Amino acid sequence: MHELDLDYLIGINECICDQVGEECVIINENNLLSALGVQYWYDDPRLLASALIRSLTIAHGFRDANKRTAAIAGAVICDFTCSEDEMAQCILDIAKGELRDVEEIADILYPES
Repeated sequence: MHELDLDYLIGINECICDQVGEECVIINENNLLSALGVQYWYDDPRLLASALIRSLTIAHGFRDANKRTAAIAGAVICDFTCSEDEMAQCILDIAKGELRDVEEIADILYPES
């Protein structure tokens, strides 16, 4: 399993921002570091990816592309088995505070697992 560090996460955000003409701006590095800390709590890659996505989405450590960065970071840990639309809706629900439970998130992102 691939462990992500802050530099890798910033690189993901930079790539996303470059593609859409935005600037990668870190607004809260401590939130990003805290979000990355969930990697030490889970052995199951599905749960780990789900927790990381939740943490990064909630952390809002970047000015732009937080949800997209969270999605890619999660996919680096474990490829999604849901559709792209289901993944996007799941992350939106996390961002709106409507979805918090890591196992529920994993059930959405990995329905065939």
